[in-house]
Amino acid sequence: MFYPVRRGAGLPLCALMLWSATAVAQQPAEEDDLEIPSTPQAPPPGPARPVPPAPAAPPAAAPAPAAPEQSEDDLELPAAPAPAGAPAPAPSPPAPPAAAPPAPPPPSPPVPTPAAVAPAAPPAGAAAPGASAAPGVVAPAPEGEASAPPPAPRPLLPTGNLELTAHSRPVPYGLLFSGFLQAEFVKNQLSEDQLEQSGAPFNRDEFALRSGRLRLDGGHEYTAYTLEIDATTRGGAYLGIRRAEGSLLYRGEGAAAPGTTPSGPPLLALTAGVTDLPFGFELVESSRTRAFMERSAGSEAIFPTQMDTGIKLHGGYRFLRYAVALVNGEPVDRGSPLRDSNARKDLVGRFGAEAPIGDSVSLSGGTSFAFGKGFHAGSVAVKDTAAWRDDNNDGVAAPSEIVGVPGSAATPSENFDRWAIGLDLQVQVRSPIGYTRFVAEGFVAQNHDRGRYVSDPVVTGFDLRQVGGYLGLTQELSPYALVGFRVDVYDPNSDFIEERRGELVPRSQRQLTLSPIVGLVLPQRARLLLQYDFIDDRLGRDAVGNPTDAENDQFTARLQVDL
Repeated sequence: MFYPVRRGAGLPLCALMLWSATAVAQQPAEEDDLEIPSTPQAPPPGPARPVPPAPAAPPAAAPAPAAPEQSEDDLELPAAPAPAGAPAPAPSPPAPPAAAPPAPPPPSPPVPTPAAVAPAAPPAGAAAPGASAAPGVVAPAPEGEASAPPPAPRPLLPTGNLELTAHSRPVPYGLLFSGFLQAEFVKNQLSEDQLEQSGAPFNRDEFALRSGRLRLDGGHEYTAYTLEIDATTRGGAYLGIRRAEGSLLYRGEGAAAPGTTPSGPPLLALTAGVTDLPFGFELVESSRTRAFMERSAGSEAIFPTQMDTGIKLHGGYRFLRYAVALVNGEPVDRGSPLRDSNARKDLVGRFGAEAPIGDSVSLSGGTSFAFGKGFHAGSVAVKDTAAWRDDNNDGVAAPSEIVGVPGSAATPSENFDRWAIGLDLQVQVRSPIGYTRFVAEGFVAQNHDRGRYVSDPVVTGFDLRQVGGYLGLTQELSPYALVGFRVDVYDPNSDFIEERRGELVPRSQRQLTLSPIVGLVLPQRARLLLQYDFIDDRLGRDAVGNPTDAENDQFTARLQVDL
């Protein structure tokens, strides 16, 4: 029942009633109860202790906080019922624990004891999460995630070797810097302290920088590039291009992800520039990994250099390997012409396979081809001239000693067909003492010698056939030593004949080379190799003019250091 109150005098009375109601509602001194013996400290985990009251306590706890909220809402006189209900929560001890959660800061005084217990409680899965959730200070509990160490930074310009396999060179991601240096001493039986007809020294015994190479490789998802320069002092100081190529490529499904090292070639790649010629095995094998000093005589004859300028389509799928190149057909060397001599291009390619056999044996091989056009240079027109021949060596020109030399008309240049077919096989076996590698390669060709006895059927009047091949075996005695032996045969003209005593007789130009080698190896760092070449040929003449072996054996000692 409401009693009329004057407007001005009622405000103090209402305020007094509201204050008394709030005081009564807050009368149960929860703070005093929290300081009673440490037994109430057990109740914090107590909501779980009194199992039956636990469900009833939350409803009682819910109205308790609601009562203070209503006291601040409006100035309604019905606040009197609140004090009547206030005694009800007072007798129930579970209510104060419910009111305690809103005041997590007070537990800080007793936190030494509970905090020490809380870490011990974590074995109890339920209590540990509750304890860690209540104190916000333990929130740094995500220590598990933060403990992971940051990834090690990748080197900006790592070094490496992409020449470990001839036909399965990977295309790396990012930049890769590599190189090597080969210094050697050569002693040859042909050496004399004289001058050749051209004026060049005939001495062959010398120290030389065989090769000093620096190579930069770069790769991305669909592109790659390579730049390699080569310095040498053979025949004079020279610095030239060994490889300069750019590629568009598709690595294929399941290829290595960026940031990792691919283990094989891309599925498809189109390369343009100064690139390797894909013929056989020895031609594409780098001198950095080849055990023997130089390529075989036949390989150097039909391909004077390992590279040419053009485009190449290459790649691999599983164990298959392929490469087809369209090139100028002119060696890229200091003695080669600056421009291609003819408009026809050479087609060079190889198709092969590489496959492991068990855990310790690998087998690879392929067939190669090369088809193109050779070039015979014509001659310019020459006028008639006069010449003096001093027949009596008196130094005086007599009329009878003056002779005329007729001129000649210009002759046109001509192209001629040339081709080569080859087969190669490699077997590698891993044993307890090291790797054993056997390599065999052979070829037949026509008019393709461009390095030793240059083929020119326009001059000879008939085609010249070349046959060559080699067998090579190397054995690691340990990671630090190796031995090897190679047999090399080359015939530059299988149909060569010469005139002796007025008769035409066949003459063999075959060259047989036996090359034993020994070496010390510092894996991936350096090699010291010693090789002796026993050369048997028919380039010499005996006392009566018959062909005989020319004494031209050679010893080579080489030190190689990898960058």
